[in-house]
Amino acid sequence: MVVRVCLTVDVERRKNTTTFDGIDLDLSIILDLLRPLCKATFFVTGEVAEIIPEAIRTIIREGHEVSCHGLHHEGFDTLELSEQLRRIDIATQHIMNATGTRPYGFRAPQHRGNAATIRALEKLEYTYDSTVLPRTPFMRPQAHKKWRFLFAPTSPYYPSRENIVHRGNSTVLEMPVSTFFLPFMSELSMRSDTLSKIIASLLICKGEITDAPIIYYLHSYDGSHGTMLWLRRVIHTLQEHKVKFLTMKQLAGEYARLRS
Repeated sequence: MVVRVCLTVDVERRKNTTTFDGIDLDLSIILDLLRPLCKATFFVTGEVAEIIPEAIRTIIREGHEVSCHGLHHEGFDTLELSEQLRRIDIATQHIMNATGTRPYGFRAPQHRGNAATIRALEKLEYTYDSTVLPRTPFMRPQAHKKWRFLFAPTSPYYPSRENIVHRGNSTVLEMPVSTFFLPFMSELSMRSDTLSKIIASLLICKGEITDAPIIYYLHSYDGSHGTMLWLRRVIHTLQEHKVKFLTMKQLAGEYARLRS
């Protein structure tokens, strides 16, 4: 069985800064690394798309997908439906202005989305969401706000409009980030050859048994860590198995065809 893999990158301001300095360099490092290896999905905040649109256009020119990551990297679970709808709509317009194409996927910043997020995405005709981070107690930052994700489904599902972690009849496909106790992106897995290979291999085995895709994620500022050999190592570990790299939009399309 071929295991499907989506590599995703959250593009936002660097930690502990109010400026947009360094994002161009961060993206350049990641894009250079990915160019000979695979295509990815970049979840971009609306403010980044507005302030440095050329960097976002570069992502599109390289053949990758650009999706939405909120407006200002805010906690969506603190906002009413109308305010979530307003902010996602503005972020969508900024991304469209930058790229000339509309995003069809969304990931709530810090994974802080809820059922209102799903309803807002439906109203804006989004295809998929990738907010849920299931099956791991390591849900930093603000883990206490995400315990509801602990027992969420680990494979893509259509959530309830009343509870994002329950299956239901929403038209928005939820595609949870892959986890195996640790989320498949933790700094620990990044820094350890052995742990990275173990987690990748366990997720491959799970995918072969359950047909669940692997959804790996990192942040754009991880590109500031240097050569990013750990990311190359992760991709090569996955390529040692029978895998197919897809963008999130491509994977969502496969599930939509199965549902229809």
